[in-house]
Amino acid sequence: MKFSVSDNRLVFSGDGFEPKFTENHDFWRLFLDDGDYKEISVFSHMQTPVRIDENENGFEIKYEKITDRHGKAYDIALTVYGEYDGELLNLTAKIENKSEVTVNEIMLPYISCLDLGCRPEEEIFYRPDGLGAKIKNPRACVQWG
Repeated sequence: MKFSVSDNRLVFSGDGFEPKFTENHDFWRLFLDDGDYKEISVFSHMQTPVRIDENENGFEIKYEKITDRHGKAYDIALTVYGEYDGELLNLTAKIENKSEVTVNEIMLPYISCLDLGCRPEEEIFYRPDGLGAKIKNPRACVQWG
């Protein structure tokens, strides 16, 4: 597996594995709560990092402030760390919240692909339903939209 960070995007591929990413694909998402709105969405593709450091051992992406999907900025610093371990990638994050909102959740990694580089019937979808559900060939049985 090969990983790279460019233009605030995490891209990965491997032998026989060439995923097709969505146009504005995210690799993390945050959900905030201001007391009135419980699911304020923050998308990685809408952020501007102040620093991206990458070397043979991994990467670090630093954001000083984040902006929600409507353009409202929050005094929340986020650092995403990626550590390469052979063909694996270990991801962690540090969140420093100096705003009035609560950070409810971070989804890391968040993978938004059109497909995973295989035939659709070979895909497997893991759904967070109770303890989780494994759905083989999800395009045949999951209703989208």
